[in-house]
Amino acid sequence: MNAHINSFLIHYTKLSDRLENALSVLAEIGLSPEVVSCWDGDNLYWINDGYSFSELLWLRHVIPVAPILLANAGNSIDPALEQVLHELINMPVQARTMLPGWMHPRSLSKGEMSVLLKHYYAISRIALGEFTYGLIAEDDIVLHHSSRESFYQTYTEFCNLDGDYLDLAGGCGLVSTDTSYNYVSLISPPSTRTNACYLLSKRLAKLIVEKFFPISLPIDWHLLYLLNSIDVHGCYWSKQECFIHGSESGVYKSWRSN
Repeated sequence: MNAHINSFLIHYTKLSDRLENALSVLAEIGLSPEVVSCWDGDNLYWINDGYSFSELLWLRHVIPVAPILLANAGNSIDPALEQVLHELINMPVQARTMLPGWMHPRSLSKGEMSVLLKHYYAISRIALGEFTYGLIAEDDIVLHHSSRESFYQTYTEFCNLDGDYLDLAGGCGLVSTDTSYNYVSLISPPSTRTNACYLLSKRLAKLIVEKFFPISLPIDWHLLYLLNSIDVHGCYWSKQECFIHGSESGVYKSWRSN
């Protein structure tokens, strides 16, 4: 079954201690991924000339998904505020004052640009590949005691539902209350969790590639924006996390600290 999935492992070369473990985690479910180690932030010398921070672009991208980001952060949003943000979508500078500080525009770091480019490459390969689905994992995933069984059950149900996006590693304490299915939860509006490990349909990958640029947000927010800008045929989260997000669980130190 798993031979019919393209798989990619996002890897930061300097964190070589993670690679062997991450490969063994994916081998447990029958996958031998392509390691994506190009575009390390240390080598992106052209970023200073090729990337221009745009406050306006950041706001245009973040405002449509602000209610989802607030909900994911455990904050409720006043329906009146949501309506105002919707009405001010074409006046982002005016809307900025209504956003919390952590959503305010900022320049992306070289590390964030690196991760964006690596995910873009992997998504492009899925879009151009021969298989219906592709899996993208980051190098801080850790094996769960039931990874093989839970992955098989979750993947099978997801395929039967003909879904487009499936989060497999969870994170940020985000869970769904949807009880429609045994192993997956339908998420509406579409939302990511941490991008530690997720599955994409070839159909969705093609749509994402066509809209990926310009970029302004970190990868998790950027994918969230894209999922809410295109027609997604079913966004799901695994009910039982098939893998553990190592950076969030404390197994690994986050690359952002390097």
